Amino acid sequence: MKYQLSITNKCCVIFGYTEIAYIERLYEPLYTVIENEIKNGINKFIMFVHGDFDKLALYVCRKLRKQYDIQIVVAITLFTRYRNTGVGSETGLPFNDFFEDTTRVDYKIKSSSFQAELNALYERIINQGDKIITYASAKDFEDPIAKALLSARQQKKEIINLHK
Repeated sequence: MKYQLSITNKCCVIFGYTEIAYIERLYEPLYTVIENEIKNGINKFIMFVHGDFDKLALYVCRKLRKQYDIQIVVAITLFTRYRNTGVGSETGLPFNDFFEDTTRVDYKIKSSSFQAELNALYERIINQGDKIITYASAKDFEDPIAKALLSARQQKKEIINLHK
């Protein structure tokens, strides 16, 4: 039985570092945070799936979708396709089938600078969210995630950072 807790269209953006040691330690805290946000009215989750934290968030959202009526939106970039070339070998599914149960939005790379384009993509995604869930230290302001978090703070978005 799925619970529909909200008729609002509140959105949460999820992103974090590509590689995280001991990612399994984040499962329970991330699950708890996402479930609490669902109970507080969030019914749409937008995320990249570039790395460890993103993939864990996708896994948690898929698990919670069995209980709650939520929408999962995956932002697909050329980098997503590159980072997930091994997805088929892990799951036995081709790339497109792995994300079949999500809403996918393709973001095209327009800039000759991948870094500049990634910054622009984070900005677009953040503008859509009411809240941000992340795993980032946000200390290196050349880092796209740090720039995105700075932008979110300037927009007075609520940020839940699981980085300790």
